[in-house]
Amino acid sequence: MRSPPDIATVFRSNQFTEAWLVKELLNHHGIPAQVTGQYLAGGLGELPLDQPVKVMVVAEDRDRAMEILQDHWYEKPQPF
Repeated sequence: MRSPPDIATVFRSNQFTEAWLVKELLNHHGIPAQVTGQYLAGGLGELPLDQPVKVMVVAEDRDRAMEILQDHWYEKPQPF
């Protein structure tokens, strides 16, 4: 049985639409990405929302994803 791949966060935002745009940008460049935390907004007022929405990729794609964001995204990514 194979173990699950290591996952890396490459982008964080307080807006899920922005995270989805980044996900699609990475997908367009051949990097599968996942958005996590997007459904927490439904608990607004009941849950603390100090965790932003995250875009995550397989760890081996992290460096390439960060380069793509550096070249093509209007906000420069911060290292995590």
